[in-house]
Amino acid sequence: MSSTAQTQVEFDDTYQELNLGLSWQGFAVDFASGEWAGFGAPEDYTFTSISYGFDGGAYLLYGAWGGDFTGEYTEVGYGFAVMGLDLSLAVIHSNNLILSSDNPGADYTLVFGVTRAFEIGGN
Repeated sequence: MSSTAQTQVEFDDTYQELNLGLSWQGFAVDFASGEWAGFGAPEDYTFTSISYGFDGGAYLLYGAWGGDFTGEYTEVGYGFAVMGLDLSLAVIHSNNLILSSDNPGADYTLVFGVTRAFEIGGN
C-alpha cells in the first residue's frame, strides 16, 4: 500500500490587508493596502475607489490598483430587490485588468448578481 502526498495551493488565503472607508450621503471612498503571498513571493498592492450611489439603486464607481498589481476600472451598475432577492447588474470597463478568464484581454464585462440575506439564530 502506498500513499501520495498532495499539495494544494489556495488562491485567496494568504492576505494581510488594511482597509479604510469613508462615506457621506451617496459618496464613498475606500482604500486598501496589503500583501498577497498566494503563489510564493509576496506582492504588495493598494486599491483605491470612489463611488456614488444614486437614489433608486444606480451607482458609479472608479477603482485603481497600485503597487505590484496595476490597473484601473470604471463600473456602472444598478441594484434592486425582487421577491426577497437582491439583484444587480453592472457593466465594468478596465484598461488592463483581467476581467474574464474566458477572455483575458476583455475591456468590458457584464456582471449579473443574485443574493439573498437571511438571519440565523434571531430573536
